[in-house]
Amino acid sequence: MKSNTYKLFLFFVLFTMCLNAQKFSGKATYISKSKMELGNWGAKLSEARKKQVAARLKNRLEKQFDEFGRQPEELARTKSYSYSVFNLSALVRSAIFAEIYGTDLSQQKGTASQLKLAIDYLIPFALDEKSWEYTQITGMNGSNRKMLLLLSYAQAKWPDERYENAIRSLRSRYPDSRYILTTSAFIRSQNEEKI
Repeated sequence: MKSNTYKLFLFFVLFTMCLNAQKFSGKATYISKSKMELGNWGAKLSEARKKQVAARLKNRLEKQFDEFGRQPEELARTKSYSYSVFNLSALVRSAIFAEIYGTDLSQQKGTASQLKLAIDYLIPFALDEKSWEYTQITGMNGSNRKMLLLLSYAQAKWPDERYENAIRSLRSRYPDSRYILTTSAFIRSQNEEKI
């Protein structure tokens, strides 16, 4: 019972934060993701509610990215790379939950979604193939570790040798990353569903 009380408390904290969140920041994205998780924990959601949640997330996706996969709201920050990866991680996790609600955000009108475009945009910076051209007042290593989650999602949704190579490169660079276990389990579960 204590854990249910804690989850209810957490829900109200997140709900309050959501009311105070501005625009489409990374915090607002994580709040939406957390609300989806808590909604999944709580009573069964009606089909209408599931569609509403998925529609909100689609709307968020459409407003987050430019045509190149950049996230203008995050690029304006002092740790623009870190926030770009942070926000995209929340969106990917939200997309995973949206699948539970019956909405596949990895496809859009028959083509890959903005999620793929955004992940593809960040890959050269994570692999040090390009220099980050926006303000980043701290190092990028912590965010590059999180890229393992994004790349594993991309590989599961849009299999490509480029994602495999990037995962291999980042795994060798960050062998102690907690995202290695998470991403391996995610890829394994996706592949088992296809069999």
